[in-house]
Amino acid sequence: MATAAFIGASLLATIPAWADLGAAEVDREQSLKFSSNKTHKAWCKKVGNNCRIKFKMGRMLVDNSKGIESNQILSITERQVPQDAKNCGFICVYGPNAVDYEYSIEYKTTSADIRNARILFSGDSNGWKFFRKDLEDWTGEPLRIVGPTVKLTQ
Repeated sequence: MATAAFIGASLLATIPAWADLGAAEVDREQSLKFSSNKTHKAWCKKVGNNCRIKFKMGRMLVDNSKGIESNQILSITERQVPQDAKNCGFICVYGPNAVDYEYSIEYKTTSADIRNARILFSGDSNGWKFFRKDLEDWTGEPLRIVGPTVKLTQ
């Protein structure tokens, strides 16, 4: 009888415990309906090519495009790039350590084509911070630092 109890306890120890985080959990459906009241002024493809980005009814819209849903995203990369004083115009205050923020977004179209987008923000403003927050709320996941010395495990 003691053996049966030991075997039962051993089996329970090997089964993963499933739990939840209650009120702190983010509902995936919420990100599919996410809207923000902000219009993000950015550059698309290159510095100086003005565009406006909105998050409305679960879609990220650039200018007057139809936009994409967060479940179409394959990857998002954020990186700091040196400011180019020649292309900055009056928006930038160029300095030796001045940077812009670049977002590279790889996504799948509704026809299953893979496309890429490049969105830039001046590092001289806080616009990139508000965009990043909306981007994280829209995808339902935080952007993480990934590099050659960082190993992500599941």
